[in-house]
Amino acid sequence: MDSTDLFDNQNIREVRRGRKESHVWDHYFKEPLGSGHYTARCHYCNQNWSRGKPEILKSHLALYCKDVPLYIKTEYMEMLAVGTTSTMNRKQKTDSDSSAELTADRKDKIDQALIRFFICCGIPFSTVGHPYFIDFVQSLCFAYGPPKRTTLSTTFLNHETAIILNKIKEELKYEKNLTLAVDGWCDPLGRSIYAFIIITPSANLQKDIIQTLTEEGGLKTSVKTRWSTAWTCCDSIIRLENNLKNVLETQTEIFINAIAIKNLLRNRQFFQDVEQLHTILAPAKKAIQAVEANSSNMASIFLQLIQMAVEIKKISNYFDPNFKKNCINIFNKRWAQFDTDTYLVAFFLHPRYRDKKFQDSTFRQMALTAMKIWSKFGSDKRSCKILLSQLRSYGDNEPPYDMEYTDEYDTPELWWSTCRQPNNYIQKLALKLFAITPHQAACEQAFSVLNWMIGKRRTRLDIDRLQSMAQMHSYYITNAKSELKFSSSDLSENKLETALQEITTAMINNDDIFIDDDDIVLDDESIDLNDDDANTNDLIMENIMNLDSFNEQNDDNSNSNISDQQPDESINYEDSNIDFEAIFDEESETD
Repeated sequence: MDSTDLFDNQNIREVRRGRKESHVWDHYFKEPLGSGHYTARCHYCNQNWSRGKPEILKSHLALYCKDVPLYIKTEYMEMLAVGTTSTMNRKQKTDSDSSAELTADRKDKIDQALIRFFICCGIPFSTVGHPYFIDFVQSLCFAYGPPKRTTLSTTFLNHETAIILNKIKEELKYEKNLTLAVDGWCDPLGRSIYAFIIITPSANLQKDIIQTLTEEGGLKTSVKTRWSTAWTCCDSIIRLENNLKNVLETQTEIFINAIAIKNLLRNRQFFQDVEQLHTILAPAKKAIQAVEANSSNMASIFLQLIQMAVEIKKISNYFDPNFKKNCINIFNKRWAQFDTDTYLVAFFLHPRYRDKKFQDSTFRQMALTAMKIWSKFGSDKRSCKILLSQLRSYGDNEPPYDMEYTDEYDTPELWWSTCRQPNNYIQKLALKLFAITPHQAACEQAFSVLNWMIGKRRTRLDIDRLQSMAQMHSYYITNAKSELKFSSSDLSENKLETALQEITTAMINNDDIFIDDDDIVLDDESIDLNDDDANTNDLIMENIMNLDSFNEQNDDNSNSNISDQQPDESINYEDSNIDFEAIFDEESETD
């Protein structure tokens, strides 16, 4: 027997003495290190480990590998979710005062509560090994031995993330008409992170699925103008006009080094401009409030844009013609950033607003957009023609679209769900559009949490771990009422939500924990009012809406009796020169 045979026999004996090799190794290339250990390289993404551990390799396939086939990812995610953390090799305490050791199920529940506590409260993982933390935990339950830091931040974190993703998968299995909000953020190390927020039409479900890209450069945070805050500022200036003037007259020493402010306060035109701006920003403030409401939709946002345009159009040129011109230029610039065609379709399909004063060519523009959207759902030319006919009938208030719409009781979704007819394509289109949540507030909230998690003391968090932490934090804060085992029993859902929001906000803003306000770069957008393309005296919105005749009722309780409305004679609903071939050719080129 030569030396090779001896080596082979020794390996066989080692395998027989050891555990059965995990099937996870079927997805990895490996090289022996001795003592039954191996290096590992993923078959799908080529990521390497100097020493492969089955639990880490399973987590990679379930959560982090971007190239693994979906069926394999699903298999290992389910395997990871149903696993147990109590099998970890951790010493458990026993003493004469303990009536019994902890059961495996009890250990799992404590482990789960521990990782939730660390993630949702933003506690550094290193705390788990602090002697005073261990002393605190064992004063509550002496038989429980806290895990090591690496176990907490890998095995426990991955196990809980898999549980969450499986819950989300089950909850979304039978949902339809979902909104996918997408936004980007860049961490202090320049790594780009994208947040994908799935929102159901009822706004009862908001799950943050954080995906990552680590290309050089990354994305910069973009902070839009805070219209609501600007309105509040204008409102306070108007209310305090007399007080400011009194201070100017009685305490002149305050303004010795503030000549510009002194001149503004003495200029009556300044206060007139503030009053005009206050009036213009009121619809923007309402739009923000509408977005924050559960019932917000694209039509309600579009309505506030129209109201803002109406107020700008009313501004007089008598005192300062440049003020109105600048307002128009800013509005047009912002208008160009909207997907106005899609908003227009949603506005037209809202039964309360279809009789508003559209320009002659607006119906054709809206119908073309509606059919382009419809064609993306895999529809054929015949269904597009039927949809066009239904749009005309709807615009003319013909049955079954002549039902009353009452603001106090109806929603667009409820109204459309009762409009029944064969081949009801317009209903399907309307319900899809009204299911869209027209904002990315959830993305911004996710990035605030990420900023807090990866502050100055935790910049070494790798991107995969940060992804799991963000997923877990978002899920458990959103579903706190159902996930908390004890503390939520005495609180109403609203009180619990308020408490969590206050605590989260306090932690995010606490620069003694993780973050300094100076670390946040606000990349505010500026508008070049000297840009020739933006320099105009006309509102772009007037191309589709007759603002002079737009008189939307401001009474929130007003009713809209659709059956009594007559179609606007200026709208040509019979425009049939629609090139269906061009629509489908355009969509096929896009695909």
